[in-house]
Amino acid sequence: MAKRKVAIVIGYNGEGYSGLQTNPGVVTIESVLFSALCKAGCVSQSNAEDPRKVSWMRSSRTDKGVHAAIQVLSAKLEEGYSVEKINALLPEDIEVFGIFRTMNSFHAQKECTSRVYEYIFPSFMLSDFLVEESELRGHRATETQMKKLEETLGRYVGTRNYHNFSPQKRAEEMNAKRHVIACSVDRVFVSGDTEWISVHVTGQSFILNQIRNMLGMVFLLFGYQPSDFSPAFSKVFSASKFHIPKAPACGLLLLEPVFKGYNMRVKEREDIQHVSFDLYRAQIEGFKEKKIYPAILQTENLRLFFSLRETMRRYTDDYGYVCDKAGERD
Repeated sequence: MAKRKVAIVIGYNGEGYSGLQTNPGVVTIESVLFSALCKAGCVSQSNAEDPRKVSWMRSSRTDKGVHAAIQVLSAKLEEGYSVEKINALLPEDIEVFGIFRTMNSFHAQKECTSRVYEYIFPSFMLSDFLVEESELRGHRATETQMKKLEETLGRYVGTRNYHNFSPQKRAEEMNAKRHVIACSVDRVFVSGDTEWISVHVTGQSFILNQIRNMLGMVFLLFGYQPSDFSPAFSKVFSASKFHIPKAPACGLLLLEPVFKGYNMRVKEREDIQHVSFDLYRAQIEGFKEKKIYPAILQTENLRLFFSLRETMRRYTDDYGYVCDKAGERD
């Protein structure tokens, strides 16, 4: 049976998995999915031991505990694949939305021109560290806080050196420079008695932990409340090394990879489908509402944010660059 290059569109709840990418000795999203594809007859027995034999690639790597509403993988599958059969072999926290033919040269990572992520956090993370945890229950962000948040997020837009936002990166490495296309608040909503803020971040590509550290920097600044955030941003985007706290993985979600260049190249082809998600939009929204957002908004995750807040408040020596003396108020 002939193999065909395809795009596999999936969604997943990242809880309980050691990230997306196959990693020997641990359970990952890809290891579970590839096993299901083999059992469903989409991968021949001779290729079942190594995904690289079927040109396996993902559009965007997600780390341990991170979710995806839409993830695209490219691979050469045997003809006659069935989405229904594959999903019957998958756990409920992973779902294949669709599989369709692509150009033989399609490479999910290289063809992806940008990625859109969402980060959701409780609004009490915008509070001053002088406010005790007991006073944060039922917190609601003020208009002033939201305006300041939008201004702060806007500082990430453009090309910057993010070596301080990823472990083991050096300022002189060319791949430490990343271009953020957009970064802004998407919505504010209440779930239970907690107010949550959703931030959308769009970039060409991101390095390890970049988005989580971008939000960690925001939390740090709002906690220590320097009169001007500009000096701290100038420092962390410089060649000098500074420590930035990392926001919890539980709030991060890959919303959608974008394939603008590839879609332009195949727009005149009748035999090749664009990498588009319109056909699956209802399924994707249903999966987010049932499997992803409840996991992000669960009460247990609040403890992770409270713990981060306490760590930032206590270890002032690490964050002296935020103001003259971390914790000192102007």
